[in-house]
Amino acid sequence: MLSGESSVYFATYFRRKRNALLKQREINRKTVSRNIINFDEAVKVVGYLNMFQPDCDFISGMAQAHAEAAQKAYELDGQPLTQQIIDTEIMPEVEKILAQSVGGVIAREKGRRELLQTRTRRVDTSTSTKLRSLTRHLMKMVDETREAIRSELTLHMLEMKRRDVNAQKNDTVSGDYEFMKLAITEARRSVPEQNGKPHPKVGAVVVKNGRVLASAHRGEAAAVGNHAEFIALEKKLPDSAVAGATVYTTLEPCTTRNPPKIPCVRRIIDRKIARVVVGMFDPDPRITGRGMLALRNANIAIDVFPPDLMTEVEELNHEFRRLHEQKTQPQLAQQDKSARVIIEKDRQSVIATLKPFAPRLVDIVKSPDDAEVSELALQLSTILTDSGWKPTILTSSLGEPLSGIVVEIDPKNPPNLTAGNVLVSAFSSARLSVEGPNQSLRTPLTGASVRIVVGRNRDSK
Repeated sequence: MLSGESSVYFATYFRRKRNALLKQREINRKTVSRNIINFDEAVKVVGYLNMFQPDCDFISGMAQAHAEAAQKAYELDGQPLTQQIIDTEIMPEVEKILAQSVGGVIAREKGRRELLQTRTRRVDTSTSTKLRSLTRHLMKMVDETREAIRSELTLHMLEMKRRDVNAQKNDTVSGDYEFMKLAITEARRSVPEQNGKPHPKVGAVVVKNGRVLASAHRGEAAAVGNHAEFIALEKKLPDSAVAGATVYTTLEPCTTRNPPKIPCVRRIIDRKIARVVVGMFDPDPRITGRGMLALRNANIAIDVFPPDLMTEVEELNHEFRRLHEQKTQPQLAQQDKSARVIIEKDRQSVIATLKPFAPRLVDIVKSPDDAEVSELALQLSTILTDSGWKPTILTSSLGEPLSGIVVEIDPKNPPNLTAGNVLVSAFSSARLSVEGPNQSLRTPLTGASVRIVVGRNRDSK
């Protein structure tokens, strides 16, 4: 039901449209009849049914004007157009306009023929046939008008819903960005441990229904060494209902801590957090990827910071990252090639590393020099190099209709089959393609050429 102001708007809008339609009908009548005043003479020129086309246009226009006026009035009233409003309030009035207008045309034509018969005292044997033909013509027009109006209202309703959804998404994205920046601000306030070693600067923000419940940083309130997620969830929100909330954290949540401390991943899972947005992977090889995997296995939605903010977080923690890079490189250099195998316990870490890139690469046909595709290819190259393979990153599809980076592996000495199996499994989990054509990664021959195609066929749907 419309409010008083909206009802006035509806009546005014509809009256203006009706007056314009009346003027147009008179113009159309003169055009159709070619200014011949006598109806029967005009019929001989343009045909019987064509004489009623101005009336059909007027009736259809009136029904559409009513629906349009109602639609705009409901929007003015702040009421979203729903299927119930269409079915119970707008369409019944449209049906009434159509029925009354068509009834008026038929009654007028019957009256004209009866008057003509009285004056001429002649019986027109074709009268009934013509009236039936006119009725069918008008009913067809009614059906087409009704369907057009209903379709237009339904499409408008759905379009409004789509815009609302997009607006909500934009609001969410905008809100996400602000909460991420707040987490980075918290990370800058982190208090380092006084043991001479670089420690990560971490900030965490807990948000529910668009409202910040708590924010925290590592080592806050003289709690040196305490993680940001722990402070936010357990110190600041110990008794609050945080189920369904989102946690924005600048560093991948930890998966291991010295007993009796509890890893942050476990705390997030136990508190029923619905979504976690991460600024960077933890460079500690004991944690890298495992935190993301644990959250995913717990059906917690995972997102990452956009590239600009991720770069800011990584720069903020450059000393912490360098520490773990320095620890990792000598270990790799000292390992024997035959022992450099991606063992089973690291398989999930590889999958977790590849997974964030899958949505951007599976559904979008990329150019060979696309930055995101190149980034994934470099990751694969590093994994393969560490496993005793010798990969070469190519920036062409070798003449095939494939889009993406091709990594060509030329294994020397006995190839590392375990690494191949793990990579194939990782690709399968991330829904990325692994294509030959010469040999499979699972069972390559010494000296074989195996290609990994990142992307998908341009011709595929």
